Amino acid sequence: MWGRKKEPKNRPIKSKKLLERDYKELQISSLFMARALGIILKNTEGIIVNNLEILPEYPKNKKFIVYRDRSQIRFCEYPESQENLTEGTSVLLHHIKPTP
Repeated sequence: MWGRKKEPKNRPIKSKKLLERDYKELQISSLFMARALGIILKNTEGIIVNNLEILPEYPKNKKFIVYRDRSQIRFCEYPESQENLTEGTSVLLHHIKPTP
């Protein structure tokens, strides 16, 4: 007891199996969210979203439009020249040509 050092209280390391499960759950939840957006949004209709470090190669305050193109959910950069719309605003993309 006198000569023992206290063990540092580090966070437990997750096993590879747990990390794989977390990654699989993330993939599944992303697919469900994309499916839900596909049901909610009409073709070429979108929603303004803030980056908030989702895409690290873009500034944190960069805005994107998440939109539906036929059966797929896509995203594009929000043009800075446009009016400053807040996150959650619904937009209609007239310049998007739906895929055949």
